[in-house]
Amino acid sequence: MNGSLGKTRIVILVCGALDCFAVGTAYLFGVFQPYIMQHFGIDSASATTPYTLVWMFMTIAQFIAGPMQKRIGVKATVSVGLALMALGLFGCSLLPPSMSQMLLVLYTVVHGLGIGIAYNTVAATTVRWFPDHKGLATSISLGMMGGAGVLLAPVFGFLLQAFGLQLSYRFLALLFVPCILFSLAVFRDTPPGYMADYKPTGVVARQTAVNECNGLGDLIRCRDAWMLVLLYFSLVPTFVIASGVFVSFGTQAKTISPDVAVWFVSIGAIVQVIGRFVVPSISDRVGRKAVFVAVLAIMACSTAMVVGLNGLPYAIAYCLLSFSYGGGVTAMPSIIADRLGSRNATQNIAFAEIGTLLGSVASAILVNIASTAPAIVISGVLSILLGAFSLAMIYKRK
Repeated sequence: MNGSLGKTRIVILVCGALDCFAVGTAYLFGVFQPYIMQHFGIDSASATTPYTLVWMFMTIAQFIAGPMQKRIGVKATVSVGLALMALGLFGCSLLPPSMSQMLLVLYTVVHGLGIGIAYNTVAATTVRWFPDHKGLATSISLGMMGGAGVLLAPVFGFLLQAFGLQLSYRFLALLFVPCILFSLAVFRDTPPGYMADYKPTGVVARQTAVNECNGLGDLIRCRDAWMLVLLYFSLVPTFVIASGVFVSFGTQAKTISPDVAVWFVSIGAIVQVIGRFVVPSISDRVGRKAVFVAVLAIMACSTAMVVGLNGLPYAIAYCLLSFSYGGGVTAMPSIIADRLGSRNATQNIAFAEIGTLLGSVASAILVNIASTAPAIVISGVLSILLGAFSLAMIYKRK
């Protein structure tokens, strides 16, 4: 690889990180949720449903993102995704109290499609530019999704108190403008034949499959592809439910004041960012299997603590859950590239993200048929069992 391409991929990585920072504003929903309840006069489950379902449309959008990238290029595709996110948020800012159902159209559908298009484009492009450091590169780019919560949770906590829900949504939509402009200026895909002769070494090489999935037919016939769907599923429901109700559940049932709860949204985001940087980066050295075993173990412990503890320990448990979720989802593109290949990373990641869609649906069902604590318990047990099973099958000895 010549020096020019080396510099180019660093610029692409920086741009992808900024784009993921914008995508990560979706994780601010826990800060907005009490104000959504107040503005529209709806209960916690109704206010959380648009957030739990948004991941379903994110997954659908990833199958749209692949053909878009081939037709209009990665630069235009990521810009369209960011623009849809901004449009959905701006539309939410215009809703009167009598139109709470429109949140499902503007936030869940429009905003959710934008998340999937932007996320898939950055994840697939980053993997292709850094085949020699997949974990590290995805930790830097996708890791910034949690950075939005670190910096913006207290900011939007203040803005929501000072200006209300509608103006705060407009301020949030404006954050996407510089990211769109930067993406249009520099973001692009790898040139033909880029690092085609690269071969992995060490533990990653031993855990990398020989064959590549080059189309939907290959994916449907591939056992690892379906196991990766289950692994993605295992990361989603517990965190989505717990984060969506963290502030309201904490203040109503866990003896935490609203101000402290909002600050812990930010602290949880910091811990999630740490997980997003640490877990994928370590996986380049110790292997993907080891880090996912650790992720599932932390998820199991933190789920039990979220349900069983009150006050500060409850908030700390939420932070541990954020770490496991952030580290797991950010390491997923690397394990997908290892097991399914990177040439068709766009479609491979989209296929595995079916697990996110199913996890989103499961989250929405649970928060509507069970109270908060049972929903978290059920999702936690189901996630751990499915995650352990999928890992055992992916790395099953022949």
